[in-house]
Amino acid sequence: MEKRFERIAYVTIGEVAIINVKRDEDVNNEQVKKAAEEIMRRHKRIKAVYAKIETTGAYRVPKLYLVLGDPVEETWHRENGIDFHVTIGRVYVNPRLSTEHLRVAQIIDEYGCRTLLDAFTGIGGYAVTASIHTRSLSRVVANDLNPYAIRDLLLTLHRNRRRLKANIIVTNVDAHTLPRMFKHASFDSIILDLPHESIKFVSIPCSLASSESIVIFYVVAHENDVHQVANHVATKLAECGLECDGDDAIPVIDYAPRQYVYRILFRCRRG
Repeated sequence: MEKRFERIAYVTIGEVAIINVKRDEDVNNEQVKKAAEEIMRRHKRIKAVYAKIETTGAYRVPKLYLVLGDPVEETWHRENGIDFHVTIGRVYVNPRLSTEHLRVAQIIDEYGCRTLLDAFTGIGGYAVTASIHTRSLSRVVANDLNPYAIRDLLLTLHRNRRRLKANIIVTNVDAHTLPRMFKHASFDSIILDLPHESIKFVSIPCSLASSESIVIFYVVAHENDVHQVANHVATKLAECGLECDGDDAIPVIDYAPRQYVYRILFRCRRG
């Protein structure tokens, strides 16, 4: 969960706190340093406070600078009663998504889905949460291109192994290759959580969605444009033979003024 100290937003991930700053020069800002001192005073378990400038690269990793404390390379982060292993600065983690992870697990359960493909799983926020907090799932494929995220996911699965209700297959490949890798399989729930580029991967549900399925896209959009984006995705799905009804786009987290990361859920049938 995001917290605030004197208008400075920060999150805690295990033994680490991360302050959001806008520019490189803000790292040495006196207010940021004072906030770091206060965070460590309030949270006794915190061993390091970092400043995050931005999220960069194909792996969506944070650009971090140590503000206070000793460097922390790895930590365990607890979310929705689950222990997640996190390699600091090497993987994308956003504690503000904890409620969303649980909500998606509930949606999967409500639809009675038995199989899940999480194409951009990261450290497993959606895949592991669904595997523990649903009753219906029996098989999950969790994929990510980032090898550090895959290592974190495997450590998380081992740590929580007695609580898993579904079998989880972990793959470390470019998501474009998933249709070929699983050409003899199908999934009745698919998550595409790559908000800036998820539409480029519409071939995944086109190839791997079962005869009846739910497909969850995450997109970044301006509030005035999101319905146009949803219609565009629905058109792309229809072109490959999936007849889909889309729910209203649900804003999940803020991205910029009047821009959000949206969840768009499609209920699909093969025509």
